[in-house]
Amino acid sequence: MHSVALELAARDAGVLLKTRVAVDEAGLTWEIMVRNDGIASVEVGDLYLPMPMNTEFPAGQPLSVAVLKHSFVSGHGSHIFWIRGNSTGPFLKPLPEADTSLEY
Repeated sequence: MHSVALELAARDAGVLLKTRVAVDEAGLTWEIMVRNDGIASVEVGDLYLPMPMNTEFPAGQPLSVAVLKHSFVSGHGSHIFWIRGNSTGPFLKPLPEADTSLEY
């Protein structure tokens, strides 16, 4: 298994944000953990997940150089799907874990 971990901390507020990406036979796992080490309550209103993809189809280039995205965001049933412009695999379909949901 290959993995990369990055840990960032907002020390003044007592909030720890940790992200980890791991690749194994089952696929790719992206974990994001937020922990409050302070004494005051903290509410995470929005957590932005940047997922830039090449969605531009330049003239004269093959369709396979860009991807198409489909997403359905509805709590625990959410999914995002990227596939090449020519509809051939492989594809990328991130799914939330059982105890995680996506919302707008």
